[in-house]
Amino acid sequence: MTAYKKCGNVASGKHNSGQKRKLTDRDKRVLTRIVAQKRKQSLSQITSEVNSHLRNPISARTVQRELHASNLYGRVGIRKPLVTARHALQRRQ
Repeated sequence: MTAYKKCGNVASGKHNSGQKRKLTDRDKRVLTRIVAQKRKQSLSQITSEVNSHLRNPISARTVQRELHASNLYGRVGIRKPLVTARHALQRRQ
């Protein structure tokens, strides 16, 4: 209300505040393509590969944040017991 009373503005200047994004839309697509091709890489390996494509390096946390925004999350494979020939035979019987 005070900004409206003083200047007659109804919009806030805060919509343009904050640090600019480190990754462009094209960089985000490159990142998702790298993750899709090499699914078993760790976050540090993905970060180093992305940084080789960029002029300004980014942190692993930034990579993780962008991947989460793209609905890509880290997963750990479930350990499963090895099925031997004897187990397979018992199962069929």
